[in-house]
Amino acid sequence: MTPAQCNNIFDAFTQADSSTSRRFGGTGLGLNISASLAQMLGGTIRVYSKPESGSRFILTIDPGFISETKFVDSNDFKESEPEAIQSASLMPAERRLDGKQILLVEDGPDNQKLISFHLRKAGAVVDFANNGQIALDQITAEDSPNYDLVIMDMQMPVLDGYNTTAALRKNGFTAPIIALTAHAMQGDRQKCLDAGCTAYQTKPIDKILLIAECVDQIMKSQQGDLPIRDAA
Repeated sequence: MTPAQCNNIFDAFTQADSSTSRRFGGTGLGLNISASLAQMLGGTIRVYSKPESGSRFILTIDPGFISETKFVDSNDFKESEPEAIQSASLMPAERRLDGKQILLVEDGPDNQKLISFHLRKAGAVVDFANNGQIALDQITAEDSPNYDLVIMDMQMPVLDGYNTTAALRKNGFTAPIIALTAHAMQGDRQKCLDAGCTAYQTKPIDKILLIAECVDQIMKSQQGDLPIRDAA
């Protein structure tokens, strides 16, 4: 990054690459939140960067007096699964996704792992698409699985969730599409519905609400009660 870019990247809703064709998605809030957290912890976060070479971030915090702090190791943790993780596999049958085929359209590998973990715990079969164009190609292919539901990240590189959803609806895809977005401002839900989505969930996800929404959307689709609107 250039010095000018380094000066701005900690601002809210700002990215070093502001072009509409940038390779990576995101809202430009991560570094702003990180800087705020560093300040709350009595420290700072700084960046050193060289164009076409790489960037180095240095985080400092004030931990206070640590002379009497007890450090932990792996022996301090129980080997059993946490109760919250076990609970997903113990859901009532009517609130599970056993055998349902779900396409998760998400460009973030961490979100892919987290969301798919909870979906699979609930019994779903999960496929991935790293951006909207891949999802569009995957769903419209002749040998495409008959997906019961799509979870669509709305902010992605190459082809975002809004345009992907609109294209799918124009191609006759009628399965439920749940919008997944970090945008929780007034009007964002309606924007997703106008694009052709049938439901809306915000990040960070609430796994209980997400699974419940998936079940409800699939049930409505099977009963013919799913309103599919054309993209505005």
